[in-house]
Amino acid sequence: MIRPFTLARIFLSMLCLISSAACGSPCDYAVVSETKSPDAKLKVVVYEMDCGPSAGSSTQVSILSSSASSPSGHGNLFGASDNNHAAPLGSKGTIEIKVNWESNSSLSISYPKNAQVFLRKPHVAGVAVRYLVVP
Repeated sequence: MIRPFTLARIFLSMLCLISSAACGSPCDYAVVSETKSPDAKLKVVVYEMDCGPSAGSSTQVSILSSSASSPSGHGNLFGASDNNHAAPLGSKGTIEIKVNWESNSSLSISYPKNAQVFLRKPHVAGVAVRYLVVP
């Protein structure tokens, strides 16, 4: 006879296997821009993360070493969506995010005021970030 505790563990293990196999990686990623720091040691990548109609898309920003491959997943610095079309889209169909290296350790990021921001870190990888909201 199987104990109830063991049966529950088997059930949960099977559920985890089924859900992870069914979900996989449902998001697509497209690089919008990539800009190296003045000393070329780092790069800032702006990219679109599209997870389908139910989850929607968002614009992400990550700071990476200049030799790193294109990012996936959420950005490590900034993330925003168009807030149900409240923020204007740029020429590439994404919200207009502009990045500018001010020095090797300083970066500015501008984004539309109506964007729905869900990640906005003040610094990553030794780089201080100044945010500018554009009307």
